[in-house]
Amino acid sequence: MTTDHSDEFPVKRSNYRIHLYTSINLLHTTILKGNYELAYKILGVLTKCPEVNIKYIWQPILAVLMHLPLQDKNRANFFDRVLFSHRSTNENVLLEFVFYTLKSKGADVALNTFEVYLTTPPYSENPVFLGYVGLLAYVLWHRCSGRLKNENYSSLFESTMETSEEENRMEVCSYEPKYYYTIARQALEASLDLDINNDLFLDTYIKLLVANDEIDKAMSMAKKAFENSDNRLMAHRILLTLLYTYQGTDGEWLSVAKSYHQLDPVGCPEITLLPLIEHYDAVIKRYSVASKNTGNIVSHKIMKAHRSVLKMLLARIEHGDVRWEILKETVKRILHIDTLSPTSLHSLFSSRPYLPGLLFKHRQTDKSVSRQGLFDVIGQYAGPFGYYVVKDEYLTLNYIDKLKEVVVNKGGDIDDIPWEAYKLRKKKSLGKSEQSNNDSESEGESDASYSTNDDDESMEYESCG
Repeated sequence: MTTDHSDEFPVKRSNYRIHLYTSINLLHTTILKGNYELAYKILGVLTKCPEVNIKYIWQPILAVLMHLPLQDKNRANFFDRVLFSHRSTNENVLLEFVFYTLKSKGADVALNTFEVYLTTPPYSENPVFLGYVGLLAYVLWHRCSGRLKNENYSSLFESTMETSEEENRMEVCSYEPKYYYTIARQALEASLDLDINNDLFLDTYIKLLVANDEIDKAMSMAKKAFENSDNRLMAHRILLTLLYTYQGTDGEWLSVAKSYHQLDPVGCPEITLLPLIEHYDAVIKRYSVASKNTGNIVSHKIMKAHRSVLKMLLARIEHGDVRWEILKETVKRILHIDTLSPTSLHSLFSSRPYLPGLLFKHRQTDKSVSRQGLFDVIGQYAGPFGYYVVKDEYLTLNYIDKLKEVVVNKGGDIDDIPWEAYKLRKKKSLGKSEQSNNDSESEGESDASYSTNDDDESMEYESCG
């Protein structure tokens, strides 16, 4: 059955048109029969015909290229011929061309090849193609200026860029670093002018500006991307990093940090959580000093700062982040708020009726005695608003009293509390039988054996990029 290809070339009837029809049908037939070598030759003819719309034969092209053991150089030359003959704007075609050219010709030669297309429509109007050219030039600039050693900014370049620093300078540095910087900046600017929503290209462009000490321009670009971000994490992260690094005294970063944390409550603590905790702790310290010096009661301001931190911590716990540092900080904030204004905790926990069940589930599967204690303390406050079973409520209440004494009254740290010994001593004081005491001691010994697996409890937050 003959396929209708009336959209693949002009309607004008001629022997030439009949020849194109025949070639298209023959292409499909040879592919169905698995004769990919003949199909490759037919494609070689069709790609030279400007009347053929390349998007209609793109799938046959892929089928042929996937089945033939062609060298990367031949593949790159094939795509080069397709792009020059048909001015294709298909991003699949462009990216395949970028990949095979880079792999077969090397980074520096590939950049020279791409430069021809930078001023050739429609490629000069394709943000993805422009962005990848800019990214390649950026990597070359880093390599040749000695800034980049073993870092790869895109897996697209790994196969050709993973060489030693000396080899990099010999193989890819045909020009001065300034040349690559200019190409990278022009290509990335053109790409972002067409589409500012590509995170990879935006991040690379901001790095170029910062490296050239153009902080104001980088800030302006980051704010523009943020305003058009539609809640994109990278736009938030870039602006937050710039504001926090170069305008740390300005309160503008605070609103961006809060917005970022709402979008990604379990993101890297170093990006949002720790800077926000540092900010609120500074507020608490300032009001605490003011209260001592003037005698004014500013507990509401202090409580509000603790509450802001606690909301972020509870959001992380709700999303499964139950690391020791998170639990410890959560209990610390709860104890301070409970001391200042117990009723203010109600709204936080009453709006999270599913939190107690989540805490109980983690507590049942956690072998660490100290972590179980922290789960019990948080559950004791969240319990009235949801399902949480405390094994021994008397012990939990004593935990809370002990914690308040150490953390709130003495300004100590939760790490100072000997959880195993405290739990064992309280069990003995309940007047249980000798057998029960022996069981408790055995349990204590068992719990102590787990302490060797609690190394993560003494560790700070892991660093992340």
